Amino acid sequence: MQTHFNHYNSMNYVEIAELVSREYFKLGTHAQVANKCQVSVATINQIHNERWNKVGDNMWRKVAAALDWRPNGWNIVETGNTKLLHKVFDDSKKMSLWMAVSSPAGSSKTTSAKSYSSMHSQHVYYLECERWHKSTFVRMLGRSIGLNVTSHKDADQVLFEIIKFFAKSADERPLLILDQVDKLHEAAMGLLIPIFNGLEDKMGCVIMGVGHLQKLIQNNVRKQNMGWDEIESRFGRTYIGTYGAIRQDVTRIAKGNGLNNKDMIEGIWKECQPETVVVGTQKITVVKDMRRLKRCIQNRLLVLGDMQGDISNKKEKPVPVFT
Repeated sequence: MQTHFNHYNSMNYVEIAELVSREYFKLGTHAQVANKCQVSVATINQIHNERWNKVGDNMWRKVAAALDWRPNGWNIVETGNTKLLHKVFDDSKKMSLWMAVSSPAGSSKTTSAKSYSSMHSQHVYYLECERWHKSTFVRMLGRSIGLNVTSHKDADQVLFEIIKFFAKSADERPLLILDQVDKLHEAAMGLLIPIFNGLEDKMGCVIMGVGHLQKLIQNNVRKQNMGWDEIESRFGRTYIGTYGAIRQDVTRIAKGNGLNNKDMIEGIWKECQPETVVVGTQKITVVKDMRRLKRCIQNRLLVLGDMQGDISNKKEKPVPVFT
């Protein structure tokens, strides 16, 4: 494979092309990858065949964005949270279970879901939701699995194609991970009912959101609002939470991203204000906000980089010569 780097926009062609190959393996055709990336099939073919000089910068940007390529990636290190969530995904996939994860922002839900999806190149599908209404949600879900969601198709037709897509691979135990589901409008969340009805025992599904997700569903159930009792029933009326990063996790994350200074790691632990939580019958001390932890580690790495730069830039002062 040729290695080429786009100096104009700092995009690494090799890494993006690998993502295209992975997506092709997952979805099955270049046309489906093109649908997901909203580019032409010819563009995907050019990338696949390594004719990269024929692909314009705008097309590279669209493909990179659609496949979630990011420069200077953060190294994902296994922690208690990621182990827990990966087990949730495993159980849901193997048994075609529908499960709900409701835990605070910054608790590694998105990171864990994306890492799990990248580890399983086939039959695991991830979508990060936004404040979408019903028609937008169904179209974005269809696009994420490579369906051609043209404007002449109504939402019901796209929904039918989504169910058909997952049903045809039922033997492979497909898994759909829907992140930030609590952002969806109520009518969009209501689509979970026909999706479940069409794919019960054929597909696993994990929905994830902040702590508000559990409150949102349970409040609507309590008020007897239409459809919400059905939604909660399909997820077993159970909500899975995460607990945070213990001290050893913090050390592993720091070292996994190049920070080995013990004093700095100890400072990060204190700065992130660890809290005591109860897990089962044990009390443990954890850092809950993983985004804050990441920022603290990155700040220390910047400080170390500046210090090393200062040292390397220092030159010996010339000894004055008096005559």
